[in-house]
Amino acid sequence: MNQNGSTEPPPSTCLNIQQIFQSPANRIALSHELRHAARLTEEDWVREGGLKYQIKTVAEVLFPFILTCLTVGTALNVKEDYLARVHVLPFDTSFDEGDNDDGITVLDITDLERVRYCFVNIVPMYSENEYDGDGTQETRVLPPSMTPLTGPQYLSGYYKATPENQEAFGDLVKSFETLPLIDCRDLYSAWPNHSWVIMVAHDEELEQLHVDEIIAEEERSGNNDEVKVEASEIPSLRQSSLAKVLKSAIDSPSSELPRIIEFASLLSDFYPTAKSKLYANPTVVSTSASARRLLNTIFKKESTIDLGPFDLTTEQILEVLEEVSNNPRDVVSLSFSGNLNITEEFLRGILIKFSRLEFLYLLNTPQIPLTKKIELLRGTATQLYDTELLALPFVEREDERLYERKFDLRESPLYGYIKPIISQMIVMACSFTSNDKRDTDGGLNIESFFKDGVMNNYNHDYACTPFVEANLPSSALIAGLAQCINYLIHQQPYLSMGMMDPLALNVAMHLAIPHACAQDNENAMRVGTISEYFYRTPIDSRSLSHVGGWWKKQLKVVPGDWTLIAIGETAPSDRPREERATVRYAFITAAPPTDAEDATSDSYIPKLVIKDICGFLDSAIPDTSVRQKILEDWNKAIVPVAPDVPLKLSGKQEVESLMRAIRCPVGETSKLDGSDADSRD
Repeated sequence: MNQNGSTEPPPSTCLNIQQIFQSPANRIALSHELRHAARLTEEDWVREGGLKYQIKTVAEVLFPFILTCLTVGTALNVKEDYLARVHVLPFDTSFDEGDNDDGITVLDITDLERVRYCFVNIVPMYSENEYDGDGTQETRVLPPSMTPLTGPQYLSGYYKATPENQEAFGDLVKSFETLPLIDCRDLYSAWPNHSWVIMVAHDEELEQLHVDEIIAEEERSGNNDEVKVEASEIPSLRQSSLAKVLKSAIDSPSSELPRIIEFASLLSDFYPTAKSKLYANPTVVSTSASARRLLNTIFKKESTIDLGPFDLTTEQILEVLEEVSNNPRDVVSLSFSGNLNITEEFLRGILIKFSRLEFLYLLNTPQIPLTKKIELLRGTATQLYDTELLALPFVEREDERLYERKFDLRESPLYGYIKPIISQMIVMACSFTSNDKRDTDGGLNIESFFKDGVMNNYNHDYACTPFVEANLPSSALIAGLAQCINYLIHQQPYLSMGMMDPLALNVAMHLAIPHACAQDNENAMRVGTISEYFYRTPIDSRSLSHVGGWWKKQLKVVPGDWTLIAIGETAPSDRPREERATVRYAFITAAPPTDAEDATSDSYIPKLVIKDICGFLDSAIPDTSVRQKILEDWNKAIVPVAPDVPLKLSGKQEVESLMRAIRCPVGETSKLDGSDADSRD
């Protein structure tokens, strides 16, 4: 994966990705793809006739959730207000075939509780002369090549040890102190055809030892044959007793199991130990009725249930879920990933039984087409993790020619099933507004910008992004959009939405990790699906509002549907450059037409209802506690660039001027089913 236009140091990006991979919220999907990787044959790893730098089919994306996590973590760092475009390469691309740097970042996610990292300089070690402003010559030595480097080692090779850099990177260096480093032997095992070295201090100098030679010598001397048993590996008496009780429970007849469980449950760690043993040996759950009964008892008090490791029939799944089915409202997540036995009818029953389900994992279940899964989920607020849905954004996305690529217009959305609480977002970015006309409230007279049409004004740019395919519940959608607005506030001083920074791609990233600002939230680093239609949009995203398809039809303000608008402007001032832009926002909807108004006319402009975030939540979210939590997330995400430059509500005249300028007629309410499906959120 290449990172284009990056200004963030790779160590900072590495930490961001590491947090995503290590987050418990992503554990189910990541664990499944690691299991899936272990089952692949040599033939599965061969791409037949694939282009070297382009992914052509969904089948070429073997691990779409891992790729999604890597893409989001590389492209977006919400805490740093950082966003970059990334170029995704096929999985069989060699580590040294990238084209925009001389080094790589490597992450080992084999153990998700202990994600390891390293940086590697892939060019030969050399030194170069640099000159300070006063002409003083300074020799800079790049890090040694083909050996694992720590974060501080990487930084020391690419940044001067100035007081400014030491202060800037001080916290970053500390963050790497406890992170485990990938061993050079592991790099050699992954890429044995390259010359990996270990740097060893010898007589106050660094000496390079080649890993392949070290391993060959150890094999000759037999050093690898020694088996050392750590004290922690010797089972305690308690562990031995628990193992015996568990074996007795699994081997016992079903009639004896309740008595054994009653006795064993007196041990405080029986259930966690039993769960770990069953997940470590999933075959026994398929073959033993007592093991399934035990798992059923374990799940009784759990809200997240991962059945992905077990090859169960649908009857056996229902057997395992029997206890938890008595309190289905408590179940938040269910995973049937990799199970080829589940059917469309089975899923329909599960969604009826667990009607408050928030996350459903159906990775590698190709026997049920994606269209059927979407159909079954329509009217719910359940987020779907599906292999094809996750892979679609990366197929035939040729980043280098994104501006030239023709866009696939659709007459209706293909993958939308959650009705969004906010139908669309309209962003108006204005530069050099010192001499622009203003209304009596001080807002911009936007109509005056577009005398020659909305597509013909260099300094004033707008984009509309509809959310029919966002597939996010209310809290997540609003939180993600708050992050997006905060990014607009802080991308000073340009408010760019042009060729290199289209709104749709930005929104796609923010909505894929919508709670990243809520660091106290267990779901803060949860990654979801990248919206395929957003991510594959051409660079010229504003034209999508005019060229046709359902995107154009969505550019309306409809009674009962809400639109979020953001208006930003930059102007010369005596402020620092990073504080020269101001952003205003509003939530708007249309008042129902009166009997005297013709809402079908193309020239009809509806009367607008304009609200701030509190007014919008009061109108759209009935539950007081949910409103309060969403408001807290909103306030946490949006940080003004200065105390006296807050995010303000756009005035009535400015909003109406914007809507007249881009000619948003009233339209019929969206036909998406399940309009009240998200009322519980």
